[in-house]
Amino acid sequence: MLTNIVCNEEPYIEVSISDSISAQIIDCFKWRQDVNEEAFIVISSLSNMYKRDFSQNIESFYDFIDFGLQQKNSSGIVRNTCGLIADLCVNECASFLVQKLDCIMPKVFDLLSDTNVDRSVKIWSITNIGDLLGVSGEHFAPYMVKAMQILEFASKRIIEFNRAQSDEDYIEYIMSMSQILIETYTSII
Repeated sequence: MLTNIVCNEEPYIEVSISDSISAQIIDCFKWRQDVNEEAFIVISSLSNMYKRDFSQNIESFYDFIDFGLQQKNSSGIVRNTCGLIADLCVNECASFLVQKLDCIMPKVFDLLSDTNVDRSVKIWSITNIGDLLGVSGEHFAPYMVKAMQILEFASKRIIEFNRAQSDEDYIEYIMSMSQILIETYTSII
């Protein structure tokens, strides 16, 4: 229901009540003692709706972002959390993300190094590297060596890819990963 209210009714929601909406959503998450995939869609929708005005509320949602990045067994939650991070990068929440790099980047790197994590999560995690680098600039320096190692490893996997020995899903994954790697390298340059 929250998703319908936030996603479908956004022209009718005044920016002045964003604090109230955010508080109610957080209360709902705490009451349920669970955050599902839809929760991150709601937070992303709020971020997209309020942009700069949402930056004052994002700290309240950080525990859910942290939780989402640790849910390796739920690729939907992790993908939506990575999608939320991407939205925050473009919605003027850069100062918040820079403050949280020490918390976010190790979890992103962990997702990328875990061989049991779903492939789609890896694509979103690499996207986050590029997005976070783009908004954090020099603050990303402590993570640059590790990020470059991951990008190099992924690039080599694509170069070694044998189309004849792969199914269609894997071919699509490789094509998506190639595009994301190009975008991420571009954000480095």
